[in-house]
Amino acid sequence: MSAQDALSKREQEVLAELRRGRRVPTIAATLSISPTTVRNHLQRIFWKLGVHSQAELIEHVRENPETLKDVDAEARYWSANRRLALEINEILETRWGPKAFHEVVHRALPLGAAGREEWQARFTVWGRGEATSQEHAAKRIAEMNQWRSLASDRVERAQKAGWLRSDLSSAEFLEQLFSLLVGVAFQLVTEFDPDRSENQVRVVDAFLDNLIIPDSEG
Repeated sequence: MSAQDALSKREQEVLAELRRGRRVPTIAATLSISPTTVRNHLQRIFWKLGVHSQAELIEHVRENPETLKDVDAEARYWSANRRLALEINEILETRWGPKAFHEVVHRALPLGAAGREEWQARFTVWGRGEATSQEHAAKRIAEMNQWRSLASDRVERAQKAGWLRSDLSSAEFLEQLFSLLVGVAFQLVTEFDPDRSENQVRVVDAFLDNLIIPDSEG
């Protein structure tokens, strides 16, 4: 059994809170345990993972994201998707055109700590495959179909407005964009580096620019 597999559920919860930047008293209050119990859990985590300080532990988790099994991944998955949908709707209801198009896609990328945590939850949930319940699997399929339908309508609207190329169908466009986003997100979550992040954003922007009709307004 690997060290990370040996972490108990409570140790995983403590580690998850620590990764979010919370201090011992806050972790204790959040988990309804005493600060002493939190420190005891941390000492056991140190021993199991072969680290000697909180700073070293955070660095270990950053370099080995698989260390932390997301005990609340399903809840964070749905929360992340709802937040993303709301923020995208807010952008597109107040702005429309190529600039808003870029803004929406940038929001979907894991460019900050919160975004990386959201995508880690997605990858954890997606990676469960057949291990997930039929209820949750059906719910995710329904959500994906709803997202695809709404996104397709927006792509077609942009094509009719004359600022998005129409030589690709909305389905082809969304398939390519989703594949790119997932690939870039995976690299940013598992191998995060500020310079790499900027390079990946440029790759995404180049893809978007190739689909936007030059000199279109917006």
